[in-house]
Amino acid sequence: MDKTIQSNRINYIDALRGFTMFLVVFGHVMLYSFNLGGYDSIIGSIFLTFRMPLFFFVAGIFSYKAIQYWNFKFYCNSIRKKILAQIVPTVFFATIFLICQNQNPIISLTKFGFGGFWFTIVLFEMFFIYYSVSLISNCTSSKICDLILIGLSILGITILVFFRQENWAWNFFCLENLVKYFQFFTFGILCKKYSSHFFKAINNHTFRGG
Repeated sequence: MDKTIQSNRINYIDALRGFTMFLVVFGHVMLYSFNLGGYDSIIGSIFLTFRMPLFFFVAGIFSYKAIQYWNFKFYCNSIRKKILAQIVPTVFFATIFLICQNQNPIISLTKFGFGGFWFTIVLFEMFFIYYSVSLISNCTSSKICDLILIGLSILGITILVFFRQENWAWNFFCLENLVKYFQFFTFGILCKKYSSHFFKAINNHTFRGG
């Protein structure tokens, strides 16, 4: 592949990442500042059809680490960084928000989950799963990692369709959104891992429609 084309593709995906972040922020501003849910406006309804799948797809692309050897030290450092970047700020600001709403943070978070902060929790869970699977696949092959991720995606859809439930664990760990969007995260990882095939496919005239 030509280096210029490859560079443009990377820049394009990087811009797409910023666009998905904007869509997430926009959705929360509309909800909490103007009390407009996803289907309460035309533009919100349009964005809702692709906003979160696109966000997690791009997150999957940027989460892929092209290294041949996953050791336990690297795994622990990666998880620690994600906890500091995603879990600690989320818990802190969710707690402040609930206190300002005159609610007990412990009771509220345990019973109802993280509400509008759910996507950072889900994103951490996706990273945790991916890193854990990568560590396990270190003992076998990278193909095993691919198969496990695909299998977990299918399992997530199955759980969402047939075993969806309402309890404290389902809400606290934001499991509904985890199983709903993990397939897109996996697709992003696989597209980045096999980027040469991915770019070849999207440059194919059959896929482009002419």
